[in-house]
Amino acid sequence: MSNNLSPVDKAIEFFSKTKISEITGVSRTAVGKWERNGHFPHTDYSGKTNHARKLVDASEGHLNIEELLPQVSQ
Repeated sequence: MSNNLSPVDKAIEFFSKTKISEITGVSRTAVGKWERNGHFPHTDYSGKTNHARKLVDASEGHLNIEELLPQVSQ
């Protein structure tokens, strides 16, 4: 995966918008919003939601939480 992609673009590159929607339980429109914003929702950072974690788990080791929620690892 390319290092210059946004966290959401990395997930879309591995899965697809439709698959991300299925895994996270949100609409494709919401996934598109994440893509436009270049990051997962702030609620993932606060712990209210766990969309990025669901994607990490579904990727079976291909994605990690540090690349999807980079500020958490700093």
